[in-house]
Amino acid sequence: MNIQFAYKAGIDTLPSIPEQLNQLWKVATSLDKIGMPLEDWCPPADTPDNARRNVAFEKNGPSEAAISIFKEEEKNDPSATFRALGVWNGQEDIGGAVILHELSVASNSSNSAFEINAKAVHTLEEKGNIVQIINTLLEIFPAPFIQVSPPPYETRHAVFEDRPCVGWMLYLPEILTPAQVPEAPELIPVWDKDKKQKGTIVVSVPNETFSVKNKEHIKVANAIEIRLADQDLLPRFSNL
Repeated sequence: MNIQFAYKAGIDTLPSIPEQLNQLWKVATSLDKIGMPLEDWCPPADTPDNARRNVAFEKNGPSEAAISIFKEEEKNDPSATFRALGVWNGQEDIGGAVILHELSVASNSSNSAFEINAKAVHTLEEKGNIVQIINTLLEIFPAPFIQVSPPPYETRHAVFEDRPCVGWMLYLPEILTPAQVPEAPELIPVWDKDKKQKGTIVVSVPNETFSVKNKEHIKVANAIEIRLADQDLLPRFSNL
């Protein structure tokens, strides 16, 4: 299951590597609470075994090893306008997961992006856990949407190529009602710090994990996408 979004960072200069890595630590801390151990995450290396020799995060923040590794990478390939930081949970194939954050200072479009890519990670196939992660991400990043879907849905089954897809779930910064999206079996409100609704998570399949092998799941997600687009509620990437 993939959780991802693109966004405009609205920054003139890149933060320090520890500052950016701290955002990933906050995400990993939230994942730890739903059963993905904080100590499993590894910084990149030339081989999987070498990656597992270091931990990316400690209890109170990014590890010194991870900071050093990313600083060395940037020293070898410097850029003042773009940086990508990624960590891996040490599991190959089934159960594997990656957290990736691409940060850009470009101001004319949503050139920054965040994603969690996971293959058959049980805890990320439970609706309540996904909702919790979405809320955490919204506390860290200015996400204009957050889409949750298995990779084949976005590439093969989504209605629009130039808009976010609904897939299993889609967060939008809109207050949506059942009358607006009757095809959606569940709408979950998202609240800000003042307990005011700031958005909605549209859920296409409320009582089981979304699967591209289930034609009914795809049918419902497609219908929601069309309904949202017809009401100009499903933004184009170019307008974000």
